[in-house]
Amino acid sequence: MLQQLHPDLWVAEMPFRLMGVEAGARCTIVRLSDGGLWVHSPIALSNKLRREVEAIGPVRFLVAPNRFHVGHLKEWATAYPDAVVCAVRDVKAPEGVVIARVLGEEIEPEWAEALAQTLFRGSIVTSEAVFCHRASRTLILTDTAINIPSRRDGWSRFVARLLGVLDVWAPTRYFKASIRDKDTARRSLDTIMSWDFERLIIAHGDISETSGKAVLRRAYDFLEHSTR
Repeated sequence: MLQQLHPDLWVAEMPFRLMGVEAGARCTIVRLSDGGLWVHSPIALSNKLRREVEAIGPVRFLVAPNRFHVGHLKEWATAYPDAVVCAVRDVKAPEGVVIARVLGEEIEPEWAEALAQTLFRGSIVTSEAVFCHRASRTLILTDTAINIPSRRDGWSRFVARLLGVLDVWAPTRYFKASIRDKDTARRSLDTIMSWDFERLIIAHGDISETSGKAVLRRAYDFLEHSTR
């Protein structure tokens, strides 16, 4: 179930439908320098996934990068009670889960060596914590870009076309419309684009293995063409 992309970087996926759209969901796991695991956007914790995760290291951090990606947080927090739960400010913790650390634009010291960190801000819907795994040159996004490939079923393709995410990596039209503070969004994007990355991991859809910067620049080119 775990797919290794780099000696210290893995992803795991699960089926997931939203409004009937086959979007899939992806979790990203980074092994830090002390051997502990940093788990981004946890998916369902099956017995198989749990065995695979524990084979590569102890779970130290659980990261809820935006307010929508908390559905399986409690499973992981219960399985790994010593893990530090980290989330952006507008996340509502599931019952019984304590958010120990609020994520901001400043990098957390425990993963500063392995990851770059900032917030993508400007949307009235949610802020999103964005990360870059330095060693593998991998940008880790959640919902700031979505990709629905055309191999999905007909309904998924139809909705993806309406949302502007069929066979491309892009924010949905809904998310674009939610970005009311474009100056702030541009500053967030400028910070992200200053990082060194090639691969693009997203929570829903295919991974973009190459040309990540060009992919992201195209996705948010509407910010550059809006009135400053």
